Amino acid sequence: RMRAVIFDLDGTLADTLGDIAASANHALAEAGRPTIAVERYRYLAGQGVDALIRGALGEADEVLVARVKGAYLAHYEAHKYDRTGAFAGVPELLDALVGRGVRLGVLSNKPDGPTKRMVGELFSRWR
Repeated sequence: RMRAVIFDLDGTLADTLGDIAASANHALAEAGRPTIAVERYRYLAGQGVDALIRGALGEADEVLVARVKGAYLAHYEAHKYDRTGAFAGVPELLDALVGRGVRLGVLSNKPDGPTKRMVGELFSRWR
């Protein structure tokens, strides 16, 4: 019998790709760099924000990386729920698990505070 399930947040419970891509492309454009296709972010987003920014920039010095990262974080903070929501079927899955007495958890490479805020915003119905 399953007693607990631990989920990843971004790309598993929550479809966050659109807001991540929009914020990264906004930051790239602010720095005068070309934007990249949303689908490419699917492969850049899984390793944390530093890897995301470095991957989106390609070759860049540390000053540019820091500037683009700051612009990304500011834009993402203001726009992280513009497109983000639970994937289709996730609420029903969580209901079914809770109905069977399964405990739920989330483990993310996002920092703890933003993870808790996003879980609270999108999944407050489930403990």
